Amino acid sequence: MNYAKKISEISNSESVYFLRLKDENTYYWHYIKVPKIKESLLKKLEQGSEIDVATLGHILESGYGFLPSDEVIKKYEAVTQ
Repeated sequence: MNYAKKISEISNSESVYFLRLKDENTYYWHYIKVPKIKESLLKKLEQGSEIDVATLGHILESGYGFLPSDEVIKKYEAVTQ
């Protein structure tokens, strides 16, 4: 199941999201800066639509696995404080 969570709003026009995607048996995660105009595509992604994440906005970090490392999580938690 795909998952999108808003991490922070960085301006009136952009927000940072954490995305978790699953492709067959592999999980991927991304921190991505998404323009507000494209936020509706995140709902489609969560509902199972296939969307190239690179078309949603600027990918800040990404990797394989269910969750990023503690270091990466702390980096983005600090952004939201």
